[in-house]
Amino acid sequence: EQSWSYRFQAGSVKTLVYFFVLLAVLLSSLVGAYFSVRRWQAEAMFIDAVNTSNIAVVASDVVEKRDNVVNGIYAAVVANPYEVRYFRALSQVLFAKLNDIFTEVQKRDASVRQLKPEESVVVQNLTIRNINAIQRAVALDPANVSVYIDAGEAYRGLVPLVQGADDLAIQSYEKASELEPINPFIKTQLGQLYLIKSNLFNSSVGGGEEVSKEFVDMARSTLEKALELNPNYANAGYFLSLIYDADGRKPEALQIFLALERDNPDNKLIDQIVQNLQNGL
Repeated sequence: EQSWSYRFQAGSVKTLVYFFVLLAVLLSSLVGAYFSVRRWQAEAMFIDAVNTSNIAVVASDVVEKRDNVVNGIYAAVVANPYEVRYFRALSQVLFAKLNDIFTEVQKRDASVRQLKPEESVVVQNLTIRNINAIQRAVALDPANVSVYIDAGEAYRGLVPLVQGADDLAIQSYEKASELEPINPFIKTQLGQLYLIKSNLFNSSVGGGEEVSKEFVDMARSTLEKALELNPNYANAGYFLSLIYDADGRKPEALQIFLALERDNPDNKLIDQIVQNLQNGL
């Protein structure tokens, strides 16, 4: 029986190494080109979807328009699942679809102003998808303060639908405040969330819910920091003065509202609050 044997020369080994190196480079180039094309396709689909959302349509076409936008963004996500902008936009348009449903419900007669079974299913589905989009955006870009602001607003909008959404909104804004501690807008939003969590105003209008002193204190402290950053920040002043009023610190509340009145001379609500405070109410 005849046998064969081979012996590689030094030059043959070098040639083989060069061959595999070139092959690896070629494969890397092809993979890179593939993903570049996919990213380009994803961006094109996303831009097309966003442009669709800016097209003016009649009310009867809103649902179809929203669906087209959602489908376009999902197509972009499939092509490139690592672009945080896609998930942020997806969350916003899903929330818009939720608002569309509740707007239609509010148009009904009071006796039937509730979700139909099929609408409840859609709302639940949209809510889950919205939360998934928020969480994916945060996971992709955990150092981006804008992502946490988006997340905070999204969770805040889901409070009536999802138990614990208020806590998630607070956590999102707390993280945003850590990333950007000198931003009065973030502190004001966070202070409002603390204030809502405290039940201070629910109690004052006969809601019967127990007031959380801890959250009132957190709201007061956070809003005071917002005003330290920007003494003219009206939203922070408005909510802080309401807390001062509840604290019995009416002169301090009045001083803030007088400043707000000077800057907002046409605001009837502020005028009424000033009158009430001046009359000891």
